[in-house]
Amino acid sequence: MLAPTLAGITGIPGHILTHGLCGNRPCVAQIMSWAANRTTTRVEDRAYSLMGLLEVNMPMLYGEGKKAFHRLQLEIIRASNDQSIFVWDCMNDNLTGNIFADDPSFFEDCGRMEPMDQDEYIEFLKEDVPEEELDSIEDRLGTFPITNRGIHIWMFLRPYRDSRTLFEALLPCRLRPSEPPKTIDLVLSESNYYRGPGPGLWDLLSSTGTTSAGPPSPPPPMEIVPSLSQISRPATSQHHIQNR
Repeated sequence: MLAPTLAGITGIPGHILTHGLCGNRPCVAQIMSWAANRTTTRVEDRAYSLMGLLEVNMPMLYGEGKKAFHRLQLEIIRASNDQSIFVWDCMNDNLTGNIFADDPSFFEDCGRMEPMDQDEYIEFLKEDVPEEELDSIEDRLGTFPITNRGIHIWMFLRPYRDSRTLFEALLPCRLRPSEPPKTIDLVLSESNYYRGPGPGLWDLLSSTGTTSAGPPSPPPPMEIVPSLSQISRPATSQHHIQNR
């Protein structure tokens, strides 16, 4: 059979090559990883080739370059509440704080990523979340409503490395069974949170004096933005990705 050979080349699991995307569907991050090393004549086709696998539709606008991959992620968020879309990693120094990945290669290490059962995820949060709030977490994870302010997303934050400006967000996905939730780093600068702390972004924020260490404190409500744009801090624990 060709499935093992193709699986080694493409990174797509053999059972999916054999039986298709039926049954337990892979998470968004794992599907993205299949295109991590894909080359196309036009850069936009790296995004457009994933539309069918991710069950989204959007106009194909040749000439938009890497913006096509950002648009793809936005369309996925409109149709799915899978937070694994934020678990990408970038090894270069040019991290700008964008909540969206610039390229499918950022998902290269997500080939075994899997969604966590909500009960398991909530179990991991019990030490940090008051018991009276645990029942509401399932509802908060269930939707990514879109308003004129942007896309509202609930994430759990906790201080990181005894810093007042660096936090980790726990996402309901993991690399293998029994592992804890995957985390992403977020940097607080004034009232804004940015994806980080890549060396380039960390240097930028350090130059403004916003990364001083201090005793940990409960994280404020957050608003995640896909670009370095000014935002206001929301008054509730609902988080926002504002599409600007």
